[in-house]
Amino acid sequence: MKELVLEIGVEDLPPAAISPALAEMKQLLGERLRQENIRYQEIRTYGTPRRLVACVTGVAPRQPDTVIEVRGPSAQQAFDSFGNYTYAAFSFARTQDVFPEELKVKRITGGEYLFVERPKPGRPTVEVAAGFLPELITNLAFLRMARRDESAPRSPIRWLLALYGEDVIPFQVGDVEAGRLTRGHRALHGCTPEISATIEVPKASAYLELIRAAGVILDPEERRQRILEQARALAQAVGGQPLEEALADELAFLVEQPAAFAGGFDPAFLVLPREALVLVMQKQQRLFPIVSPEGALLPRFIGIHDGSPEGVEEARAASEQVLHARLSDLRLSYEQDLRTPLPARVEALHGIPYQERLGTLFEKTERLGSLVEELCDRWGVDATTRQIALRAALLAKADLATDLLKELPELRGRIGQAYALHAGEPPAVADALAGHYLPRVAGDPLPQTEAGRILGVADRIDTLVGHFGMGLVPAGSQDPHALRQQASGLVAILAESERLSLGEMVELAYGLYGDRGPGWRSLDVTRASLLDFLRQCLESLLSEHGVRYDTADAVLDAGFDDVRGTLIRAQLLEERRDAPEFAETLMAAARLGSLLRFVARSEMAVPPGEVRIDLLQEEAEQLFYAAYLDVCPLVTEAAERGDYAAALDALGGLAAPALEFFDNVLVTSDDELLRANRVRLLGEIHALFLKIADLTRLMVEIE
Repeated sequence: MKELVLEIGVEDLPPAAISPALAEMKQLLGERLRQENIRYQEIRTYGTPRRLVACVTGVAPRQPDTVIEVRGPSAQQAFDSFGNYTYAAFSFARTQDVFPEELKVKRITGGEYLFVERPKPGRPTVEVAAGFLPELITNLAFLRMARRDESAPRSPIRWLLALYGEDVIPFQVGDVEAGRLTRGHRALHGCTPEISATIEVPKASAYLELIRAAGVILDPEERRQRILEQARALAQAVGGQPLEEALADELAFLVEQPAAFAGGFDPAFLVLPREALVLVMQKQQRLFPIVSPEGALLPRFIGIHDGSPEGVEEARAASEQVLHARLSDLRLSYEQDLRTPLPARVEALHGIPYQERLGTLFEKTERLGSLVEELCDRWGVDATTRQIALRAALLAKADLATDLLKELPELRGRIGQAYALHAGEPPAVADALAGHYLPRVAGDPLPQTEAGRILGVADRIDTLVGHFGMGLVPAGSQDPHALRQQASGLVAILAESERLSLGEMVELAYGLYGDRGPGWRSLDVTRASLLDFLRQCLESLLSEHGVRYDTADAVLDAGFDDVRGTLIRAQLLEERRDAPEFAETLMAAARLGSLLRFVARSEMAVPPGEVRIDLLQEEAEQLFYAAYLDVCPLVTEAAERGDYAAALDALGGLAAPALEFFDNVLVTSDDELLRANRVRLLGEIHALFLKIADLTRLMVEIE
């Protein structure tokens, strides 16, 4: 058993592409080795910006020998009544180049047949790997994307190393041949005798040691830990700690040998909003900001250099120069912005288009005010919260008229928050301005204030209704207006807020747009398409809360106008669906649904109408109807006040009389009046169940 090493040397890959490429490489390599029946112990993958590596331990030297069986005619065709070979048997033997005596009779499914057994010697691992590795490499996603990129002048592959033990695995991808040569860290060439432009690897087991000696740390997790340790040590030396977040993960895929350095910037730049400083350092310059133990931002940063510690001074000077220039530009924009207070910028929104045919940002601001006022009524907030929410609605889009936000559009809301505080607005208003954009992406917190949640709901429902009214509905992966993000944020907020009607909010927002001319969809079409879209977002939300797909279907099919209530119903049903005491209720609901579906598919159509007591002839149906009359007000009242547990408990009271009804009453009676009356009874009871869920959608085995 020997090791197998595959190294794909590439042009610098973007950090986000490396981890998926390594996972794909490991999966494909494992699948091919198993398909080729080559035994191995473990596959480990490593990646840097310049190379993707797979190391496979305990690889067998060759495939095991196998026997191939070729099936011929059936035994009935191959032998006559005296047991002699027939023409069919002789013909099969001749085509397989064997004597008839070498044929074997085997019983398989379908009877007995003639077989020829041919030994198939296993091929050497080097030969097998040389056959499939070119295809495996060219099928990696990042290479497929490179081939589709017409602007790419050539393949991103720069070298290939492929070894099994001491042997080179001979193959070629494009004009690059695999060999035993790798390359060390490009910035460290010549620093030590061991590091050179190319390194010859004598055998696979020596690869990891040689590549480390060449200045390359292959393991991304090791690089990440080194980055964090160095950054924390340097930050501590200046009395602070680094803001790490996800920057260390990105930096780990940008370097092969991390070396940290400390730098600084003019303290005068600290007048800029903290979020702007952090964004520029972290996202644009890939530097760690440093904060004091109290959380205040310090005029210092930590950068990561790729190479030896000797090069960090040059890297520090370059980082400080670039950062100074960037912050100088932002400070000019910031000082220019402060000359006009945030409230005074609302009028400037008249000249900023929101979206073609949806008016200007000022018009959107007016709609937000109307929506927020209506939502405050339905939310039942106090006068102070109403005042804060309405003031925030007026200022919500004012920061879009500032110069700083034009340079840092990622800080929508946060710049508004900073400028609102500078203009003397109450902190609660400023917090609502920042909070109403939350959640931006999955995992973000929800708005922390009630006013922020109300404004967030109003902003999203206005955006969604406007775009769906114009027919701009996302299709497949195409979502140029980020409407899925808007819809997901809307249902996330509503799931943790007051119970509101989605349908009523859509209608309210639609009415504020008025008639937008040709192509503007009707309210019914807009509402139907938008609610269908929101249902998809709700399915994802319920899944995130641990709700199984069939529970989600059961609840959503019963209606999802109230998002908060939908989540509560789904979690309740998820808790109870497998409980033994709930089985009888499920059985009753299943039989009820089955009967109604049968009637709907048949020619026994039943016109609308009320249940007639005088047509309830059987004792079982009389008891069933009496139970319904007792349970109906309990379920209805409990559902209206949001006590779905009490409603579900009350529905359990229908289980026994329902099963008695199904066992003793023929719903599909030949008597048209009796049949219609019984179907109407079942319909009313089914509607009662739908206040919780369509229980027939649950995939539960009922004994």
